[in-house]
Amino acid sequence: MPSSPFSVRKPLLFFTNASAVPITPSSSSNQAKEHQLSAALSDISSLYDGHWRMIASSSTMWQDRKRNIDMVYAPVKGDPVAFTSETTWCAEGSDKRTTTKGVNRPRSTDAGVMYDWRGLGWLRLITTQWELIALGQIPHGSSRDTGDQEETKQLPTQGSEIVALVTFVQKTLFSPTALSVLVPESSLDGIDEAAVLEYISAALRAMGIESLTAEANRMKLL
Repeated sequence: MPSSPFSVRKPLLFFTNASAVPITPSSSSNQAKEHQLSAALSDISSLYDGHWRMIASSSTMWQDRKRNIDMVYAPVKGDPVAFTSETTWCAEGSDKRTTTKGVNRPRSTDAGVMYDWRGLGWLRLITTQWELIALGQIPHGSSRDTGDQEETKQLPTQGSEIVALVTFVQKTLFSPTALSVLVPESSLDGIDEAAVLEYISAALRAMGIESLTAEANRMKLL
């Protein structure tokens, strides 16, 4: 699991990505881009350990009668840069789980790395792009303004911090854009999800990017 403090990166998909080019292991000898790719894949590899539960999202698809939305990331054997992502969820009122799976490959831009996703199986014709906007450990307490006074709301976790992941996925033919917050499934017990969302939303709004703020304001607990 990631051990660094929670930090928000400049979101690429809220700007132009016209200069983006796919990355292959030998596609670039540029040292800066190699370092950029190495850092990005290090972040992704830190997600391989365990299941991630989506606790909030701006996507109406996830907000609309979906629950227990889990993500699992795993490396692709024989490919040093590709990895799979598997999403499972239950419809409201049902214990039957639905699963989708796709393969992700990094894509380099002048400002950073995003990921191309292609579905597997019956979703193989569906593609999208997504990025990891924020990752790291959130402090044990976050500040909440109650109007009369500032109240500190504790975020109970294993230890004194909770790891959180924020992703942004572009829309596809079948789903809208999605700014989503995920936490390790193993850390769910005792978490104040509203306080986690509040802390992360404030960090996203602090970037001062109007479109990102609007997307953050649309996030709801699931």
